[in-house]
Amino acid sequence: MFDKIENLSFVVEGMMCEHCVKHVKDACEKVSGVSAAIPSLDNNNVVIEYVGKLNLELVIENITKAGYEVIN
Repeated sequence: MFDKIENLSFVVEGMMCEHCVKHVKDACEKVSGVSAAIPSLDNNNVVIEYVGKLNLELVIENITKAGYEVIN
């Protein structure tokens, strides 16, 4: 039996370039269960794909520590 992949999206302020996108992607993908993170400069958001239970607080904490602001 396979676990279902879930998606979650939220606004991330402060991304200005592709380096910022990489920092946000890396910050999200450090969290256990996150299978992919797709930040978008155009949409000022990140879409997170995860399996199982997601520690959302840790995702937000990692993004904040990387220098960006998460808007729920």
